[in-house]
Amino acid sequence: MDRIKNILILEDRPVWVDMIRQVISEIGNFQISCKVTENDARKKIETDEIDIAIIDLNLSDSIQKNEPEGLKLIQFIMNQNLQSKPAIIVVTGYIHLNETEFEKKYGVERLFLKSTFEKTEFKQVLEDIIKRKERG
Repeated sequence: MDRIKNILILEDRPVWVDMIRQVISEIGNFQISCKVTENDARKKIETDEIDIAIIDLNLSDSIQKNEPEGLKLIQFIMNQNLQSKPAIIVVTGYIHLNETEFEKKYGVERLFLKSTFEKTEFKQVLEDIIKRKERG
């Protein structure tokens, strides 16, 4: 049984980073890395084993560039030959998505819209992922 250790958060809004950190701390003690760019998050994945990645699709920079950095990171993770791929949770303000289709297409555990975000549901999804990953 492996112990979940490393959680990566790709989010550029401090209020969301703080809220996500708070929920994680209610579950247990984990090493949390917060990155604000896709490039920084990619470097972290290349150097450390990440157990769970919590990703915002549209960062401030990606909106200006019209490139969803979070989506680029998800595609990077999917295409890597990692010993253990991180479970991916998406938390986004981008509301023009069909959640179920997106989850299936990109292999993410769950997509949460910021406009309808429920902390208790997010916490339950995290707990379920942690239990499943620890069971192997």
